[in-house]
This record gives sequence, C-alpha cells and structure tokens, in this order.
Amino acid sequence: MIEKIESPKWAGHLKRILSNVESGIFNEIDAEENEDMGEDWWYIKDPEGNICGLLWISSYTDDLFYRDRGEIAEISFCIQEESRGKGILSSIIGNIEDLVKSTYKNATLILAVSRKTSAYCELVSKTFQKKGYHFSENESSVLLQKEI
Repeated sequence: MIEKIESPKWAGHLKRILSNVESGIFNEIDAEENEDMGEDWWYIKDPEGNICGLLWISSYTDDLFYRDRGEIAEISFCIQEESRGKGILSSIIGNIEDLVKSTYKNATLILAVSRKTSAYCELVSKTFQKKGYHFSENESSVLLQKEI
C-alpha cells in the first residue's frame, strides 16, 4: 500500500527512515528540522498498514532522450531493513504504476533508479525486470524502465 505524505517535511517518519537508510540508496539529505522536502513523497506500508519505507516520485520532460513522448516519472524508494525480504517491493510495483497513471497523467514512462552502490541493487533490478521493466545502466545507477 502507498500513502501520500501531505506537505512532506524533514521530520517524523520521513526523517527517521531517511536518516537510517544505508549509504548508497538515497543521496545524503542535508536539511534543517521541519524543512520542506518538496517533490512528491509517499509512505510505503506493509500489509498490516505499518509504515515500512518511502517512495519519491519526480515527473519531468527530457528533450534529449525522450523527446515528444510525454513525461518521465522517475521513482526512487527505500524499504526499512526489518521489512525487507517480505515481498513488499514486488507487491507494490503495480500500485506504483497505477499511482503514476492516475496522478502524473502526462507520464508515459516509469523510470526506477537503483544506485549501484546499494547492496540491494541486483535484487531490485531482478524484481522490476520480473514485472516487465527493461534494464539499462550508466556509471552510477541501474535504470529500469517501462512505458505505460
């Protein structure tokens, strides 16, 4: 399950989760207490409704590589260590796709980014590929994309 964080700020669950995520999953965030986090942040919840991770979505146009084909909905996420290995990522990929289709109406491509420095990069890549995402990579990240 995914739940929108209204007016995300550097506080509460968002701060706790991002402060405890391993290096290499998200960029280190240098924010002041209660600072506006901008963009779109969402809670990832387990089947019991407990917050177990975060999802970040940014929608944009790319005139160089994706010209005249709509917007790209780029996603990054983290799942708390104690919630990993329970199939949560696999179970929410469809929810993420539905969310992008309903909220980011100009998006025609979902781009999931996993940093190569993450110990979970290979597992994340395999999980998205099983759901029909195409693999590519650059120097620092694995890029998993699917047209919607």
